[in-house]
Amino acid sequence: MKNTKQVTKNRLSLLKFISLFLILASYSSFGQISIFTTQVPADEGGGGPFELGTKFTVSTVAKITAIRFYKSENDTVPHVGHIWTNSGAHLTSVNFAGETADGWQTATLAEPLVVYPEKVYIVSVNSAVNFARTLWGLEYEITHEFLSTVADYDNGRFNYTAGNFPNEHFNASNNFRDVVAEEAPVPQIGLSWPVGGTQIYSNSQTFLWYLNFPWGEALTYELHLSDDPTMAVYDTYNAGDQLQYTINNLEDGKTYYWRVRAKDSHGNVLTTTGTESFKTPAIAGIPEAVPSWPIGDNTVYTTDQRLSWYMNGPSAGLKYKLKYADNPGWNNAVVVDNITETGYNLTGLDLGASYYWKVKAFDDNSESDWSEVASFVVWSGSWVVVPRPGSPAQGVYISSSAPTLTWFLPTAGNAVTGYEVQWSNNPNFTNATSQQITSTNFALGNLNAYNTVYWRVRSKNDNGDYSDYSATASFVPTSPNSISEPEVPTTFELSQNYPNPFNPSTVISFSVPKEAFVTLKVYDITGTLVKTLVSENKVIGFYNVTFDASSLVSGVYFYRLEAGDVAISKKMMLLK
Repeated sequence: MKNTKQVTKNRLSLLKFISLFLILASYSSFGQISIFTTQVPADEGGGGPFELGTKFTVSTVAKITAIRFYKSENDTVPHVGHIWTNSGAHLTSVNFAGETADGWQTATLAEPLVVYPEKVYIVSVNSAVNFARTLWGLEYEITHEFLSTVADYDNGRFNYTAGNFPNEHFNASNNFRDVVAEEAPVPQIGLSWPVGGTQIYSNSQTFLWYLNFPWGEALTYELHLSDDPTMAVYDTYNAGDQLQYTINNLEDGKTYYWRVRAKDSHGNVLTTTGTESFKTPAIAGIPEAVPSWPIGDNTVYTTDQRLSWYMNGPSAGLKYKLKYADNPGWNNAVVVDNITETGYNLTGLDLGASYYWKVKAFDDNSESDWSEVASFVVWSGSWVVVPRPGSPAQGVYISSSAPTLTWFLPTAGNAVTGYEVQWSNNPNFTNATSQQITSTNFALGNLNAYNTVYWRVRSKNDNGDYSDYSATASFVPTSPNSISEPEVPTTFELSQNYPNPFNPSTVISFSVPKEAFVTLKVYDITGTLVKTLVSENKVIGFYNVTFDASSLVSGVYFYRLEAGDVAISKKMMLLK
C-alpha cells in the first residue's frame, strides 16, 4: 500500500499538471481561418501578367501558415505567393505546387509568419494574362473572425511586373489573394485597480494591473485614459516594464475609462485589455451667478443700461466675466473680464434691438458655469425694431414644400410699417430672394425637398429706414407629397459621415429627440481639437452639418456629439 503523504503529493502534482494544461490550452488555436469564405469571383480580368494583392489586418496576434489564391482556367503560369508590409518590405514567400485546373490553390509556408494588430499587410500572388476577380469587391471591409480586409479605396493592389511589390490599386478589386492563419498565444493581462466604476477620493491615482501567468519575453505597457467609454480618443502613458502607473491632476467630478496595452521588445502590439472605469471626487465649486435685471425679454427705455446679477452663496473674493450680444447665436459677442462687482453698465445700445447676456463667477482656483441666458429689448421710440424669427427655425425638418414663415417684434414698434423677408439656399445669403410685405408672416412655395432653406427678416418705417436683420433661421423641407406627420427622433443619434472616405468635404447627420445644448467637434488622430461644428441649443429634429477639410492633411479623424449626458463618437477618413 502507498504512503498517504505520497498519494497526496501525487494528487497535487496531477492538479498542477491539469492547471498547466488548461493554461496552455487557453493559448491554443481555435482553428485555421482565411479572409474569404463564401466569396467567389464574378468574372475574369485581363491585360496581365500582374502581381496581384490584398491589403489586410489582424485584430489579434496571429500566425500565417499558408497563402492561397483563386485560380481561373486561363491562369496557367507557375505561381509564387508573397507577404509584404504596407510600405513594401518583403516578409516571406512560397512556391505553389500541384495546382488544380481552377479554384482555390494553397501553398504552406516553410515557417509560420507572425503578424500583429494595428499594422497593415499585403498578400500577393502573380497571375497570367487572365485572372479571377470581382471589381469593387473590396470597397467595403470583409471580416472573418480576426482577419479583415482594408476598406480605404487603396485596396485591389497590383504591379505590372510579377514578383514585385504591388504598389498600385484599381477599383478596390478583389483579386482573391488570401492567407490561412491561426491565433497566436498572447499575454493575458488583468486590471486590478481602479475598476467597476468605483469612486476614488483623490485627484492622483495609481493604476495597477497584472499578468495572469509569466510571459517568456520582455514586455512593455501603455496605459490609455479617456473620458469617452468608446476610447475613440485617449491619452497614452508609457509605463515601461512596470505593472503600475500613477497619474496626477485628474479632473474633479468626472468618469474616466482606462485600459492597458502590452507590446513586445520590437514595439509590436500583443494585446489590449478591455476597458474599466472609475469616478473622481466632486468638490463644491463656485455656484452659478443669477441674472436679476434686465431679464425675460423686458423692454428698457434707455440706450444706457446697467446689468445686475447676484450669487446664491458666498461671494467674497469673486470676480465676474460678462458676455453679451445682439443675437442669440452669440455672433460678434463682447466679453468683459475681471468685473469686481455684481453689475456692469452698457452704453450706446441700439434702439429696437434685442440683447442677450450671461455671466460667470471665478476666483484664483476655479470658475462657475455660465449663468442662464438673460435677454431684453431696447424700446424703439420712433425707430424700427429688429424682428425675431418664430418658425420654422433651428434646422427643423418639416413635411411641406410651402411653409409659412412667421416672426414677431420683441417690443412695441409704432414706427414699423412693413418688413423685408429674405431667403436663400446658403447661410451667406448669396443670390438671396427678398420680398416686401406688411404682415408678420409670409408663405414660401415650391421648395426643393431636403435642401436647407435659410431666412431672415428686417423691419422698416415710412422714412425708408431699415432695422438690422434678425438672427438667421433655417429649416429643411421634406417630401412635398407626404401627408403623414413629420418624423420625430426618439433618441440622440450620430450617423456615419457621407461620403467616407471624403475629399474635401463631407456631411455629418445627427438627431435630437429633445431640446438640448449640443456640441459637435472634430479631432485628429492625436486627440487634438480640429474644429467645432456645432455649439448651440437645438430643438427636436434631424440636422445635417457640412465639414470642410480643405486645410487639413489626409488621415483618420474622429467626430464627437455631446448633448446632456449623451456622448457619441465616430471615425472618418480624409483622402486627398
